[in-house]
Amino acid sequence: TKTKDVLVSNIALNNLGVHLRKDKLGSLNIDGLKGPDTPKESVETEKVSSKKEPFRVKLSKVSLNSAEVNFNDESLQKGTISRLNDININAYNIDSIKESWLDYDMSIRVNIGGSVSSKGSVRHTPLKQKGDFTIKRISLKELTPYLQENLHVD
Repeated sequence: TKTKDVLVSNIALNNLGVHLRKDKLGSLNIDGLKGPDTPKESVETEKVSSKKEPFRVKLSKVSLNSAEVNFNDESLQKGTISRLNDININAYNIDSIKESWLDYDMSIRVNIGGSVSSKGSVRHTPLKQKGDFTIKRISLKELTPYLQENLHVD
């Protein structure tokens, strides 16, 4: 458009399932997705005039609905399995303009009976957040192997 605006009404990712596994050597089953680390070559770039107006991007809603993450960590002496499901994250009124606020809400079930939820607003430039964050009934059973191994406690 003449005004260089990009307007998007809704982006949704539904029923995403991620199954992570960390083997005894500490490698994740997704390590190969990023490709090998290669050194960046220095590239000279032309200086572009800063007089150009930037694009303005506005998203009415971005959501992750009914997602699930399963994590099997075999790198610990006593392996552990963690599960996050019913992951629902929504962000509303996203705008690239400085000092704009977006609203969000999220809820996640942790293992069998725990939950994490949050609702509020975030400003990206300068960064600021206001809202509520709630953690309920999180089992420490899944965290115990990390504590035992790293803090040397039983």
